[in-house]
Amino acid sequence: MTNFYQKLVEIDAVEKIEAVVFNNELVDYHRALGAEDLIFEEIPKLPEDKIDVLLSLEEARPYLDYEANDVQEWCVHRFAAWTATRVISTTSTFPTIFSLPRNPGKLPYPMGELVNVY
Repeated sequence: MTNFYQKLVEIDAVEKIEAVVFNNELVDYHRALGAEDLIFEEIPKLPEDKIDVLLSLEEARPYLDYEANDVQEWCVHRFAAWTATRVISTTSTFPTIFSLPRNPGKLPYPMGELVNVY
C-alpha cells in the first residue's frame, strides 16, 4: 500500500516541500483507451482547476492522501514536488517517487538507483 501524501510529509519534515503540481497524463490516458473504469473510486478525482498549477502540500493533500493497493498504484495522479534542493516526482512506469537534484551538478548516486531515493 502506498500513500504519497505520507511520503511527502516525511520528506517535508527533512526539507520543506515548496510546491506540488499535478498533471492529467493518467486520466487522459485512460480516457483515450475508453478505460475510465480503471480509475478506482477510492482515488480522489482531480479537478481540472488543480492540474498544472502550483499547490501547497496541504492544498494537494486531498488528491494524495489515500492508501493505494498494488493495482490502484498504477492509477494514481502523477505529480512533481519541489524542495529547495530536490525535484520529486512519480513516474509513468511504476508507482513510486524518485528525486533528482534541483540544480545542475554531479548526481549523488548512479542513474540506475534513482527509484525510492526518498
